[in-house]
Amino acid sequence: NRQPGQHWAYTTGGAWLVGRALERATGMPLARYLETRLWRRLPMEHDGVWQALVPGEVEMGGHGFNATLRDWGRFALFVAHGGTLSDGTPLLPTDWLEAATTWTQAEGSVTPATPAGQFGYQWWHLGIDPALHPTPTMVASTHRVFWAQGIYGQNLAIDRTEDLVMVQWSAWEQAEKPDALYDEQAVFFSALEKAFASQR
Repeated sequence: NRQPGQHWAYTTGGAWLVGRALERATGMPLARYLETRLWRRLPMEHDGVWQALVPGEVEMGGHGFNATLRDWGRFALFVAHGGTLSDGTPLLPTDWLEAATTWTQAEGSVTPATPAGQFGYQWWHLGIDPALHPTPTMVASTHRVFWAQGIYGQNLAIDRTEDLVMVQWSAWEQAEKPDALYDEQAVFFSALEKAFASQR
């Protein structure tokens, strides 16, 4: 299902643009919008910090948000549960997550590891290079899981089917690493799922 004539390439500028559009639409900086719509309503344990280009006016839409490990986990569980608060209040449209994880088939998104594509609405799909001969269990796991990927190895992995999330903090020496390291992340999460499944 390739989309002929379309090319995809990730750019932080696109995320900046989304952030600026949200700020203009809501009339408030991203941090304030996140605080009022989600952070205080979950509720989170600690304040988050969002780096600003212009304090009080323009946040860094493409990067610069920081939170504690447990609060990242709370956010991941909120997403895993369909964007619904603990009292049952939905914050996301019912079809949003499905649309967000229907990966673009444009050229550049489709690879041997991600034949269905690798990018949605700011979410990522991590496949495993078939040259590594992944097991059927690993392949099935990677098809179910979607990721939020930050710089220097920061990640959230979410499997809604298994009701399992993972928060990974890293400190890579470089912002980007060889594809093999992303393969390792996918394999590691698959192993976690297998270990938890064996204990159920």
